Amino acid sequence: MRQTTQPAPSRQHPDADMVQASQHDADTVVAGLNSGTDGLKDAQVNSARETYGLNVVSESHAPSLPATILGSFRNPFVLLLIVLAAIMVATNDHIGASTITVMVLISVGLNTTQEYKATRAAQALRAMVVATTTVIRQGKASEIPVAQVVPGDIIELKAGDLIPADLRVVRAKDLTVSQSSLTGESRPQDKTAEPQDSTDENLLHARNVCFMGTSVLSGSGLGVVVTTGRNTYFGAMARAVADVQPRSAYDLAIRRITLLLIRIMLIMAPTVFLLNWWHTGDWLQALLFAVAIGVGLTPSMLPTIISANLARGTSFMAARKVIVKVPDSIENLGSMDVLCTDKTGTLTEDRIVLQRHLDIEGKPSQLVLIIGYLNSMHSTGVRNTMDDAVIGAMNKSTGTALPAYRVVDEIPFDFERRRLSVILDRVTDLDQLTPPDEVKDVGPQELHLAPGEDLLLTKGAVREVMSVCSRVMHDGSITALDDAARATAVATAESLNSDGMRVLAVSTRIIGADAARAHFVHDNWGYTPADEADMVLIGFLAFLDPPKESASAAIQDLHRAAVDVKVVSGDSGLVCAHVVDALNLWDDTPADARAQRSMTGAQVDQLDDEALAQRVNDVLVFSEMSPLQKARVVGALQARGHVVGHMGDGINDTPALRKADVGISVTDGVDIAKDTADIILLEQDLRVLRDGILEGRRTFGNIQKYLKITVASNFGNVFSVLIASVFIPFLPMLAVQLLVQNMLYDISQTSLPWDRVDGSVLARPRRWTDGHITRFMVILGPVSTIFDVVAFLLMWFVFHATGTTASGAVDPTSQHLFQTGWFLVGICTQVMVVHMIRTEKIPFIQSTAARPVLWASAAAIAVALVLPVVPFTAAAFSFVAPPATFYPWLLATVLAYCLLTQWVKTRYIRRWHEWL
Repeated sequence: MRQTTQPAPSRQHPDADMVQASQHDADTVVAGLNSGTDGLKDAQVNSARETYGLNVVSESHAPSLPATILGSFRNPFVLLLIVLAAIMVATNDHIGASTITVMVLISVGLNTTQEYKATRAAQALRAMVVATTTVIRQGKASEIPVAQVVPGDIIELKAGDLIPADLRVVRAKDLTVSQSSLTGESRPQDKTAEPQDSTDENLLHARNVCFMGTSVLSGSGLGVVVTTGRNTYFGAMARAVADVQPRSAYDLAIRRITLLLIRIMLIMAPTVFLLNWWHTGDWLQALLFAVAIGVGLTPSMLPTIISANLARGTSFMAARKVIVKVPDSIENLGSMDVLCTDKTGTLTEDRIVLQRHLDIEGKPSQLVLIIGYLNSMHSTGVRNTMDDAVIGAMNKSTGTALPAYRVVDEIPFDFERRRLSVILDRVTDLDQLTPPDEVKDVGPQELHLAPGEDLLLTKGAVREVMSVCSRVMHDGSITALDDAARATAVATAESLNSDGMRVLAVSTRIIGADAARAHFVHDNWGYTPADEADMVLIGFLAFLDPPKESASAAIQDLHRAAVDVKVVSGDSGLVCAHVVDALNLWDDTPADARAQRSMTGAQVDQLDDEALAQRVNDVLVFSEMSPLQKARVVGALQARGHVVGHMGDGINDTPALRKADVGISVTDGVDIAKDTADIILLEQDLRVLRDGILEGRRTFGNIQKYLKITVASNFGNVFSVLIASVFIPFLPMLAVQLLVQNMLYDISQTSLPWDRVDGSVLARPRRWTDGHITRFMVILGPVSTIFDVVAFLLMWFVFHATGTTASGAVDPTSQHLFQTGWFLVGICTQVMVVHMIRTEKIPFIQSTAARPVLWASAAAIAVALVLPVVPFTAAAFSFVAPPATFYPWLLATVLAYCLLTQWVKTRYIRRWHEWL
């Protein structure tokens, strides 16, 4: 590659740019983008950023305060109120119009406050997790935010990386990329730097291009950025589906309930209009009353209640060092009843130490440590904690000095081979500089290389490394790896596993000069997994990651919260079983029955999805699992009706994180894991998950309160209004009075997100279902209707508010007294039912609402009682001050309503064993 100043391709048709880049050789593409081997210069970067902007698919700036206010006015319920206010202005009902204006301002103010705070908080949380990529600029590699990438940048690719833009591969070494996020195909695609015969139709299958949003599974390489941001293939897809976002079960349930209430409103409003027009002969007042009924029946505060609950949950989790990327996932977390987790860092300290380096007979071996060190030190992929442990142990060792080696090639790790190999040769130029009296050939004799020879060093899972070994190092000599030697090696590895240690095998092979030269093709070394053959098994590296002291108590807390925990790990079954045993997670499972509660990845593959679903509930430990096998376990649990969370931080966790109802990762996980997860822990601790689960259930409970209170009240109001419209010869309540009542009630409901919930709500997971809400509505709704009818009878027969004089003439004062009485009974019973429904216990005695709810309820009732007795408000809203004898009747009615509701609640709980 070379530095040039050729013009860059057009960005008018990004697909065409990528097709063109795929068809040409790498040097030509890089040159056309004004880049080179050293990457872009700072001036070029600034120019490209001015031309193409940030590398983002869509700008995610938090909306400004004016934009948030405008968005609140676009609420359909607010628009309906504005239309009603306009009608009242047209009919010279300025008091009613003013009342509705106040309602609109209050609704907009509450929605604006919640939305503005929530979006700002969410943006601040997202800013804590910034995806980065390694870019080469001016000859230096550095980590930069993905948003800062520009066309022409040279990107380093390694396992675990997210592809930051659409790019052309210019160098690839066993590079495999998962494109499932774009194509849905689980099989990874091998990448090459060679030109391809690509077209628009098969561009996604071109092997020399990578697309934004995909991820590197294994290998390494370089790519040059061709398109960024909205011009990428991912950006085009995002625009195409911008209005078709998938909805969670939670969203769908809320939507169904909202549509149910709106359908009831759409049926009721015309019916009430016709009945009251027929009774009163005043079509305009009947219309206003019907519209007011419609407003009262719509769940206008539902968006505010939900936003406030989720915002409070997000803030709660942030205070516990948990970043909630998707607010709805808080509710899913509360519904979760199975958590699948890897053991490293969650059940263990993630403080891996190299405990032993042994030959196949279990004897200490310095050669094993040296080979492990050379493999870890010279690998170019993601260095894991075991690599760090090996390097640290070697640095502390006072053993033999090592010769200078040079990396020739690498065969990267993948999840099928489960091993990694590096190929080294001697740096002969250094030998020539060594004085004649110094020893040139330092290091173990077994690693000495003749001129032109290469040294292949392999480290990986025991079974997979042994599968490519035909010889073994034994007592300083190489012999055949026969059945006896193989059995000895397996026994040594299993013994270490039984002690809770993770074991890796190491092996070597010296490649002759002629064979080594044969791998040098087209100016590049071409070692492949096929070269991992006829190797010499040297021994084992044994690592210890001690169980986390807090893990056992945290898991017991999860069990008490009715969340089952399953270990899903890539480690061996013996290691996983040891950790589970050390943490006392087997419960009462006898030692001889534990095998029935364990499965390996190979055993998972032997079962189809239906058979796996039959087994999965009883299994505690899944070991030696590949990425797709982890995802299959999650899917099998979901097929059994579970809400499943998966916690992981590696590349191998990505399919399971994507499959799970709640994906959970940690802040130091690989980019693709963090990008896929819904929730990110800043500290890897199961205890904060338990807090999150309880917060999710509290959020669920408070939203359920509002929904059940609203559907029951509205369903009861349907019958009350129908009865009044048929039997009362005048409007049972004026439209403005109904609106004021609705406003007071709605404002009092905004305190519910800060309410406490019963222990029974926190004790077990809850699921969104329509059936129990419908049942609740049908049973509790008529209770309020009964007492509305009581209020009608009370005002008609006790206080003689019949709407006429003794001579039969229309008496407006009598009508207003009737309306005032129903207004007061209605607001008092509506507010008190909140306290009756919010708990399955006896309110105020066994369970008291939080202070914000108490104050809001008291304020709503106090304002309602004052309105009819203050001359200005009484005249404004056509109220009449009730006689003093009305208030004992009001108190008795409300008390009777509470007692009947409590009785129905008790019977309901006995029958269906649930409340909220």
